[in-house]
Amino acid sequence: MSSLSIDKNLDPNKKITFRVEMSFFGYGKNMEFDFDTPNAAPLLSRIENITLKNEQGPEREKTKGNYGFSNYAKGANIGGGFYKLKIVLNSAKQANELEPGETINFVSSNPKLVQLNNKNFQIIKDTNKNARYIYLRVSNSFQPTQASGNASGSLQEITGSIKTRKYTVSIPKEVLDGLVTELLPGPKRGGMMEDIPIFAYKRFKGNNSAGVKRKLMVNDNEVNDKNPPDRETVIKYRGQKSYSSNFDINDKENFIFYVAIARYIYDGDTWKKEWVQTNSSDEAIWGKAKEGGKN
Repeated sequence: MSSLSIDKNLDPNKKITFRVEMSFFGYGKNMEFDFDTPNAAPLLSRIENITLKNEQGPEREKTKGNYGFSNYAKGANIGGGFYKLKIVLNSAKQANELEPGETINFVSSNPKLVQLNNKNFQIIKDTNKNARYIYLRVSNSFQPTQASGNASGSLQEITGSIKTRKYTVSIPKEVLDGLVTELLPGPKRGGMMEDIPIFAYKRFKGNNSAGVKRKLMVNDNEVNDKNPPDRETVIKYRGQKSYSSNFDINDKENFIFYVAIARYIYDGDTWKKEWVQTNSSDEAIWGKAKEGGKN
């Protein structure tokens, strides 16, 4: 039996036609056959056009304290489209805490206060001197479903704002097109498989080193170079050409952003996982993003 070798690079996910010319004792014959090359992403460590965009992000509120409360009561209208809301703290506030004129962030998961949750309100003066009572100036647009009652939550003093930077990592089309996806419609079945790009970063002071761990852009969890994150953790990355995250600014810290590829195979019970591209130590091969735009 003879073997054939092809001294040529074949592009993935292409239909290739081979022509074989044969001759034997004066008898000749030509044959052609087609071959579909398997899908595969290029080696990320050799990709030059993984890009990083660095732009100004939204300001984030800077807060202090976490003052729990357990009771509230809606008060009278105070003009200008606002009403007074009394909050009963779990314990008395200390001097210089939650003072009139300050702005707080209101947090409560209780259905009675759903319209007020994660809103900012100003503390106002009142003649009542009880150190457990706080009075808020609340817009008539945000109403509790009951005028008063028991409901747990917390107040946080807003002390300023923190500037952020928005970093966006993008992979080229050739990488996205090279990812393997074999998902069947309907219930999950054994043999289904998909490749997911893993967007990660390093954040450090001084120089980069092996001791600085990569973290997922999606939730800041550390990445294991031997074992990819669970599929459920990175499901937001699925099919994404780019991914963005906001980070607090610190002039003393540096960032490097990376992309690797993880493969998830469903065995009929759970999603098994592995890195698609690995080095001789069976560790993930990462492509490094290069800054392509700054605002």
